[in-house]
Amino acid sequence: MSDEDITILRQFADLAFLAIERVHAQQNVERVAFYDSLTNLPNRANLHMRLKGELAKAATNQSEGIIYSIDLDDFKAVNDTFGHSAGDKVITATGKALLDFFAGNAFVARISSDEFAVIVPGKTTKQKAADIATRLSARLCSEYDIDSDHILLSASIGVILYPSQGKTVEDILRKVDTAMYSAKQAGKNCWKFFVPELLHKNVVDTVMINNLHKALPRNELFLQYQPQFSTDGKRLIGLEALLRWKNPEHGLVSPARFIPLAERSWLILEIGQWVFEEVCKFARFLANNGKTDLRIAVNISPRQIKQDNFIESIFSIINKTGVSPQQIEVEITESVLMENFDDVIPKLKALQDNGLSLALDDFGTGFSSLTYLRNLPINCLKIDKSFIDKITMDTVQLEFVSSIINLGHILAMDIIAEGVETQEQLNNLRDCSCDYIQGYVFSKPIDRDAAVKLCLNSIQ
Repeated sequence: MSDEDITILRQFADLAFLAIERVHAQQNVERVAFYDSLTNLPNRANLHMRLKGELAKAATNQSEGIIYSIDLDDFKAVNDTFGHSAGDKVITATGKALLDFFAGNAFVARISSDEFAVIVPGKTTKQKAADIATRLSARLCSEYDIDSDHILLSASIGVILYPSQGKTVEDILRKVDTAMYSAKQAGKNCWKFFVPELLHKNVVDTVMINNLHKALPRNELFLQYQPQFSTDGKRLIGLEALLRWKNPEHGLVSPARFIPLAERSWLILEIGQWVFEEVCKFARFLANNGKTDLRIAVNISPRQIKQDNFIESIFSIINKTGVSPQQIEVEITESVLMENFDDVIPKLKALQDNGLSLALDDFGTGFSSLTYLRNLPINCLKIDKSFIDKITMDTVQLEFVSSIINLGHILAMDIIAEGVETQEQLNNLRDCSCDYIQGYVFSKPIDRDAAVKLCLNSIQ
């Protein structure tokens, strides 16, 4: 072989090598562009392409199927508690669980941090889609072994059929996500079909959240105060601050409507701080006018108490306003304890150790309070209105309320009955030795001026 032939072969080899390198480079580009680096599953861009192809076939009656949107419940807590490496292991395990569950008969994609999407092509029915969703929900509610820790997680799932419920990629993904968020709002660890009413509610909620963003700077939020009395009605012992919203377009918006939206959008953090500061200012005003023994109660949201700087923010406001901690009562609900018992208890003890009073609001509506009640740093139990409503017509209910009062007294707690509306209810609660009463039988919620007048004229 001549030198010239060798040179030609070398040039050919170089060209072949470059061609192979280009192929590898192109494959790498495609992998980065269309696959998730952690799980090696198709990513959102890949999902869009696959859905577009499915819908093109569906337009000629060649394809139909099911789309599932899957979001892990409370995944952020895994990253916050165990670190991002643990979170990565959970995501990888979830991706593998989905592949195993569908056994190669579906297109499984990871489309965001803890969110997956699955396309199950083929002729289907709503019942079949429901059966799969039920089994999938049960499969994803499982314990993950992460190093030496065992993490129990569940998933919320949205379900949609195509092409009957969506003709474009954007329409389908919007609807299936809406169904998934509906499952979240229903309590998590469940699945929901998309129905048109959900989309309407989603639009309405978005508008309300946008309005709520403007509520504080526009001075649309205000407080009312509901007095709390001794059972004879002669002695005012404190007031509970109640948040209200008057929107120019919607008028007075029910707290049951806007507070969940504030929680969902995280606006509750800003609003909650404003409420607490207003309460502290009000209590300081009363103290300046000689009413140091009246306690003002304020409800703290689950999102507030979960914040790492919760204690610091509370005492920053107390120091700023100059109020005595003994004048403030912090109310929490049972749901806060049930979700974050180990994290919440040290924070509650810190508040109590520094002079604040603590109340457990809506007592009796949860499921685990009796288990933990003995160990809670709680000064006061508030019996939920739903129990008070029935005590005049149901002797078992009356005995149950009486038992709660006795239990609270054994634990050296004061008892406040909420939502007391009739004289007959009041008489029953007196007979049960309830300590304090809150409700229309003595006073409806009143504005600040009326509350000031009531407090300054009260007999201590």
